[in-house]
Amino acid sequence: MDDASQSCAEVRHVLANISTAWQARRYDVLAEFFAEDMILALPASGARLEGVRAVIESYREFMDRVTLTNYREDPATVDVWVNTAVASYRWEMSWLAGNTPNREVGHDIFVFRRTTDERWLAVWRTMMFEPSAPAPDAPAA
Repeated sequence: MDDASQSCAEVRHVLANISTAWQARRYDVLAEFFAEDMILALPASGARLEGVRAVIESYREFMDRVTLTNYREDPATVDVWVNTAVASYRWEMSWLAGNTPNREVGHDIFVFRRTTDERWLAVWRTMMFEPSAPAPDAPAA
């Protein structure tokens, strides 16, 4: 395996660990994959969460408010330039907020940097949501 392929595989492995950690509410483990200066650019608002603690708290707040009923990710596309990588993937998620079912489909984009000890850490993330499908028209009476 060449260096680029190896790096892509390593980033995919980190993404899998991030996904497993937040779904299992293992926020201590999640912290191992984020840089201290991690930024989460919030979709559609221009707001940002800055720092690893704020980003992890956003995962915790979401999971404390909902009951995740389904989550699926497509394989990530990863591009690497020496010590920088960009990964994107499509996801589908369903959850209950109280007794109300919710469903979203979107894409995550992560930027990673390779540390001096050869670890890949996420430094930036954003999400894009796909538009919801319109409800079908009611049949004519």
